Amino acid sequence: MPENEYHYTLLKPPPHRRRSCLGCLGRLLLAPIVVACVALIVFVLALVVFPPFGAEKTARILLVGLDAKPPEGGPQRSDTIMVYAGKLNGSGAVLLSVPRDARVRLAGETHFSKINAAFAAGKAALLKSTLAQPDVLAADLPYHVIFDSATVAAMIDALGGIEVTVPREMDYDDNWGKLHIHLRPGRQHLTGTQAVGYLRWRKNNHGKGASDDFSRTERQRSLMVAVKDRVRSWQGLIRVPALYQAFRTHADTNLSFQQFVMLGWASRTLQTDAVPGSPRTLHGISYVLCDWEYARQRWQAATQ
Repeated sequence: MPENEYHYTLLKPPPHRRRSCLGCLGRLLLAPIVVACVALIVFVLALVVFPPFGAEKTARILLVGLDAKPPEGGPQRSDTIMVYAGKLNGSGAVLLSVPRDARVRLAGETHFSKINAAFAAGKAALLKSTLAQPDVLAADLPYHVIFDSATVAAMIDALGGIEVTVPREMDYDDNWGKLHIHLRPGRQHLTGTQAVGYLRWRKNNHGKGASDDFSRTERQRSLMVAVKDRVRSWQGLIRVPALYQAFRTHADTNLSFQQFVMLGWASRTLQTDAVPGSPRTLHGISYVLCDWEYARQRWQAATQ
């Protein structure tokens, strides 16, 4: 072989390789995942450096679910009253239900009323003041969430539904109120509309079956636990932005997005309880006489 031809062979550039389409596609798919992971890390670090609840060690929140608006107009009453205490170090949270017919003196009043009259008379401020009284719950509640059936349905649909155990057959129709509940007993996946029916059910058609307020508050707490479990699943985590959008659209709250996310950390373990009480009719009015001493001890233990 001639000398110049030998050098030509050595210096000849390698053949051009075509880029793999699969490789390009992989990089395109990987890029947004990397960006999302970096954004998540930055967001978590921001929560650590700038705690959304400031120096507070426990998030204390009033949760109020409203009745349907009266057809004749007028203020709405609170159908659901719960108080939440979540340790911001992630060591646990407590959700405490308050009977809506609990007999109390509203803040500034001398006569007794049902506690669900507080919201109708003075919105969240009066309800917070009533619960803060030393002979009631002695609870300081700087944050609140006011919601209705539309809030519940929208948030659960944003999560893609939830899993609950329906305790019994629920078969009820109210054409005037546009409420239709048809659920069978057992573990099942509920949509937002079905979850609202699960919460609102009181009796079956033709008066068969019955549900008292204690059973209803138990279902309310079980639904909250189901929502918490769904949010903490991988399917729920990717839906948190949509969940918060539904929350902000339908609920009245003073919680920020950062605080909303922080509550997911605080609620890693969620205990539920209720203010104990017994039904009693006094002067022709049905009340629940509550054991507020037990409730205060439970709340104090949750917030220390």
